[in-house]
Amino acid sequence: MECYALGEDIDELERQARGAERLKEVYSSIPWHAQRAAKDPDYWNDLYGSRINW
Repeated sequence: MECYALGEDIDELERQARGAERLKEVYSSIPWHAQRAAKDPDYWNDLYGSRINW
């Protein structure tokens, strides 16, 4: 919501949310990622933002 308040495009925010959800579906079964996600509620968003896959 903070990003939206700062004037970011709603379509871009939705794209990022979908991307973070896809990463969560794929990587949540890996203990290394699951532990970090348990500690940080924004983990999947941050991981998507890092663009580790491309």
